[in-house]
Amino acid sequence: MIVYAIRVKGHLDQHWSAWFNGLAISCEADGSTLLCGPLADEAALHGVLMKVRDLALPLIAVSRVAKGESRDDPGPAMERTNREEEKNVTTGSGNGETAV
Repeated sequence: MIVYAIRVKGHLDQHWSAWFNGLAISCEADGSTLLCGPLADEAALHGVLMKVRDLALPLIAVSRVAKGESRDDPGPAMERTNREEEKNVTTGSGNGETAV
């Protein structure tokens, strides 16, 4: 199984954990929610992302938690994702679009 960290805007209650395939839910001080835990495969990841879409939750980041990083503390993986997002925004194509 692969461990994923999915950050969405807004806070979710813990009771949503079962609906999100048992992922751990952590409400962050910045107003986001971190869904983290193992998923069987990419199909399971896409299923969770469809649920995020169905709830109209703005998706902030999705990352794999590297081996050796704690699934309870995906901070390093999310920090890398945030740095990459900042880089993509600052290195846009110049035509008014933002690289994703």
